[in-house]
Amino acid sequence: MSKNRFHMQTNNLPLFSNFIKILKEFQVQLNIDFSEYGLSVTSLDGSNVLLLCAIIKKECFTFYKCQEHCQIGVTLDSIAKILKCGAGAHQFTISQKQSDVLDFSFIFEGNLHLHLLHSGSS
Repeated sequence: MSKNRFHMQTNNLPLFSNFIKILKEFQVQLNIDFSEYGLSVTSLDGSNVLLLCAIIKKECFTFYKCQEHCQIGVTLDSIAKILKCGAGAHQFTISQKQSDVLDFSFIFEGNLHLHLLHSGSS
């Protein structure tokens, strides 16, 4: 069984959903960085006028562990649709296993399990 490079879990899906919803107002795509301190984004808007910096500290999660820096390049509409599928879930988890293929899992406890694969390198 592979060890997780990154694993976050929260009982507060609305917090994460609202974070994505707010980011969606300014960006279409961006990178979400996972570090030992929490998850963060830094990005310029499309017109290069607004510098967006946001963080959710690891203390805001039920469980958070990051063995090494991870980054997910996301289209915010896609992530918002994934989160909408999990509405009403009791628990939400994102993890990345250590492997040659970038392999992220999005799990909604009691509702849905999505397993996303990305074969490119970041």
